[in-house]
Amino acid sequence: MNKGISTIAGTAAQKTVETTWNAMGKDKPSGDDKDLALPVAQVIAFAVVSSAVQIAVSEFLSRKAKELYGVKPPADDNEVDES
Repeated sequence: MNKGISTIAGTAAQKTVETTWNAMGKDKPSGDDKDLALPVAQVIAFAVVSSAVQIAVSEFLSRKAKELYGVKPPADDNEVDES
């Protein structure tokens, strides 16, 4: 299940970030020698945004999948028993 979620999350994140990045009028880093012409801050920002979106989508899909399969989250150990 994790491989499928990771694949879907990665694809969704890539498309979302590419669309947003292009809408901002920025050149997307492509991983080749052309990236040397891009400002370092722009490459780092792209990497951070891409990673954050991928993590957020992956977490969301994982939680939804667990919810659909009836997996309950673990009990919170910090709860105080008032009985």
